[in-house]
Amino acid sequence: MISVIVPFYNQWQLTHACLMDLYTYIPKESDIKLEVVLVDDASTDVEISGGVAWWQGINYHKVRYIKSEENRGFGYSMNLGAEMAHGDVLVLLSNDVKITGRFLELLPKPDSTYLTGGELLTHDTGWNVIDGKVCPYVNGWLLACSADAWHTVGGFDPGFGRFDAEDIDLSLRFIQNGFTLRQLVDNSSGVRGVFRHLGGQTVYKYYPDRQEYTRVNIEYLRNKWTGKLGFLDNYNMRG
Repeated sequence: MISVIVPFYNQWQLTHACLMDLYTYIPKESDIKLEVVLVDDASTDVEISGGVAWWQGINYHKVRYIKSEENRGFGYSMNLGAEMAHGDVLVLLSNDVKITGRFLELLPKPDSTYLTGGELLTHDTGWNVIDGKVCPYVNGWLLACSADAWHTVGGFDPGFGRFDAEDIDLSLRFIQNGFTLRQLVDNSSGVRGVFRHLGGQTVYKYYPDRQEYTRVNIEYLRNKWTGKLGFLDNYNMRG
């Protein structure tokens, strides 16, 4: 089973569009057993309950829903969805991602030993350099791994709060635990570029003080990993 976890906060139209993409590219009659886990991060918009009920009522794969009592952010919602998930493979999908093609064949297998996603960053992005080392990471808008790998690493660190830099920390802990990072691209089949991140559709609307969140989280990230990145030397040599 594949579990696709989609957190959201208000702006139901984004989540509905994301679900329509999944409906298009993972149809009901596919051989894949799928569940979609919708994690509502304490939304206030009134149309959401009706929208969720519609998806749960149509003839599609299982759509599960949970609503947090308070707005806790991206990492907390993803962790909550992963706890609910029954799948052997987890796909953590931001609702502001546009899917434009088939992607099932690109996903990790249940026995895989890597974290993959729509964008693997191996250069200085402005906030991933610690102790002079560039920390590679899979961008958090789309992540996929085996459920076993996720639980081994422990999911997102709740110390990062609502958003920003938790994907760098997660990627580092995957590497530290002996896993590798990969780009979700299959050169042999020519399948690439089927995901497009619209970017910041919820964050910039509801959190005008995002820059302060980012500053605090980058400081938290650097304090957490300073002096502890020796394992990256061998990893980067292999890469």
